[in-house]
Amino acid sequence: MHCLRGPCPTAHFCRDRGARIIVVLESINFKGTAMKTNCSSLTLFSLLPSFAYSRIAITIGLFCSIGLCAAQKPVQAPYSWKNVQIVGGGFVDGIVFHPTAANVRYARTDMGGAYRWDFATKRWQPILDWLPHKDLNLMGVESIAVDPSDPNRVYLACNTYTNPNTPNGAILRSINRGHTFQRADVPFKFGGNEDGRGNGERLAVDPQNGRILFLGTRHDGLWHSGDRGATWSRVTSFPDATEAPPQKPAPIAGEAPEQHWQRMPICGSGIIFVKFAGNGTAPGKPSQTIYVGVSLIGRPNLFVTRDAGATWQQVDGEPTQYRPTRAALASDGIFYIAYGNVPGPSRMTNGAVWKLDTYSGKWTVITPDHPAAGTREFGYAAVAVDALNPRSLIASSYNRYSSGGEEIFRSVDGGTSWKPIFAGGGQFDYTAAPYVKPTSIHWLFDIEIDQMHQ
Repeated sequence: MHCLRGPCPTAHFCRDRGARIIVVLESINFKGTAMKTNCSSLTLFSLLPSFAYSRIAITIGLFCSIGLCAAQKPVQAPYSWKNVQIVGGGFVDGIVFHPTAANVRYARTDMGGAYRWDFATKRWQPILDWLPHKDLNLMGVESIAVDPSDPNRVYLACNTYTNPNTPNGAILRSINRGHTFQRADVPFKFGGNEDGRGNGERLAVDPQNGRILFLGTRHDGLWHSGDRGATWSRVTSFPDATEAPPQKPAPIAGEAPEQHWQRMPICGSGIIFVKFAGNGTAPGKPSQTIYVGVSLIGRPNLFVTRDAGATWQQVDGEPTQYRPTRAALASDGIFYIAYGNVPGPSRMTNGAVWKLDTYSGKWTVITPDHPAAGTREFGYAAVAVDALNPRSLIASSYNRYSSGGEEIFRSVDGGTSWKPIFAGGGQFDYTAAPYVKPTSIHWLFDIEIDQMHQ
């Protein structure tokens, strides 16, 4: 057999004693992909656009490929397509547990959809993968709410950005734990991937009457639904919670986009949480007492209604030198609130944890670790309380990297004293995602206590 190297560096042509010309493809690189073949020749019809530089070689290959591989049938094996399991990484900015049903929990992300915990497989299952590409903006989930009286119902407030070029948001509601959804478009936007996305939860279901929902927005006030999220109306009696947009800095010559972003002024993220205090309300009747927190600084930022939303008043004595980030209402009437001077994950340099006795109106500062201007600048991202033990709670820091790293603090006496979990020897279990271990703990914007697994 005589062989001649062809014009393609990966092919050569051989003439055997039967005067047949064949093409031997050693390794073909096309469009960034390498392909190898054990066949003595290959049909190249689908590769014609990639071989414009070698018409002669292609022509010979096409003519000579017919019949040479007839005896070699392609091997077929069943293949099951699945999502690649990333396991760890990205910003999971909210976790919601059902208060009475075991193993019913959901997680939301800033731009990667929402997930339901599958107890049988011990995996988080995506529940928004059915969204078409035209609705990609709904993959940013601003808030999740479960119905305390019906563990099968779940509600999602979806919309990634509030800029003028982005479509309005939607409320997705499910009666089967997120296997299917109904959609209710709303005339405003959410900011699932904007500053303050770790605050919450903005959406809540009345524990006394599951038909009633309240929803806080970034720029459009407080909204109410009386038909399980199918239709919405604005609560016009709620105080003005808007914040004038700050003046944007002028660009500096030679400045990188990241540098310009770091100089951008910080504004609040609107209404960030809705908390029902259903104690004393007959089942089926609307809860009369509801607390609403707003990401404002230097002015009232906590409001309450005692007539199911007909009228609202500010809660006197709240610390207005910070913005609230998250809150937890204990069964004994103590309201715990985490604060920072910015919503986060923008850089937070100050913050605290306070508690309010909702019966007496007394405020008490219970900050686990106090920041210090210029040396120890950080704030607090979240707080959670044990539903079965109202004096047991946890709180998480934010931007504490220069003061020993982020920390979760635990108290068993209502915030009188605290113990650090990580500094006290607590460790994350990295088994399922070992590649994230070198990354320091950060962005702890939601921490929860699962009361069904004590």
